[in-house]
Amino acid sequence: MLTDEDAADFTVRRKLVSIGRDYNIEDKNGNVVFRVDGKVRFARTFTITDRERNVLLSIREKLLSIDALFVIKRDDRNIALVRRRSYRDQANVRFEIELHGGITMKASGSFFDTGGIRIMRGEAIAGVVKKKEYTAISEIYFVNTDPGEDQSLLLGIAMCIVEMSPARDEDHN
Repeated sequence: MLTDEDAADFTVRRKLVSIGRDYNIEDKNGNVVFRVDGKVRFARTFTITDRERNVLLSIREKLLSIDALFVIKRDDRNIALVRRRSYRDQANVRFEIELHGGITMKASGSFFDTGGIRIMRGEAIAGVVKKKEYTAISEIYFVNTDPGEDQSLLLGIAMCIVEMSPARDEDHN
């Protein structure tokens, strides 16, 4: 079971020089294990790849929806929807995650709080996303995942949460 005190499983660092929003995802030893290739076009899109650059997930913002919404695909199949369920000016944000097969997860919290944003599967913490404070030259996030969870999917959900955070919305409006 995952607790808030666990050291970060992954560190997500925005690349300093990139076109779009590109991140390296490092394990506890500092090895790049996943990459995020982000594009800011009409709709925000990004892919998560493994070390060999094989695409694991494709994620795209769904426009013209009432709530901010991202669709996560694996092998061209929808596997999750991540929807923000709070107002954009609220510091404490809430998300609903619908997984393929009718399973629902929830996430809530704040990047301005030391607890970060918790991703819950029922009563259990499936993941936690935290933002490193006071980084002037780079965005850095920490992600913990429960060992029983699909790590690439949890990282995809975490990146959707990052993209839909209230501070990030200000970049797009």
